[in-house]
Amino acid sequence: MINHERESNEVIASSVVLVPGVLQTPDYTCLVTEAGPIEKKDVPKIAAARLARAEILRPGRTFTFYVHENALLLPVGGEEVWREQLAHLLRVSVRQYVVFLDTLNCGLFVDDKQTIALYEERVKRLAAVALDRDNRGR
Repeated sequence: MINHERESNEVIASSVVLVPGVLQTPDYTCLVTEAGPIEKKDVPKIAAARLARAEILRPGRTFTFYVHENALLLPVGGEEVWREQLAHLLRVSVRQYVVFLDTLNCGLFVDDKQTIALYEERVKRLAAVALDRDNRGR
């Protein structure tokens, strides 16, 4: 997965329940990882690997993240962690296509043209109904 993300020119992701992993702060990532079905001793290693994915957020690439209001309003880790996560999202929002499906127990990259076309169409429809920059937060 990491190699696909590193080599992609464009990344589009959506999330309904949580902030997408690549946009998570360290505290948020640790709490989400701890809540998962993994052994406690593996949490630091897995959280570190998840945080390392943020290196893909570099100039010269295009990123589009659709994050549902539910994910933004869920105060993971309490108010302090939640506020820092929201502030982090604001900081990275000023930065700028492999299809990656992330589930609770696995991740899947899809590279066949027909499936990618289906997801491209879905993203276009989602973009058409998502709030534009001027109406966010109202």
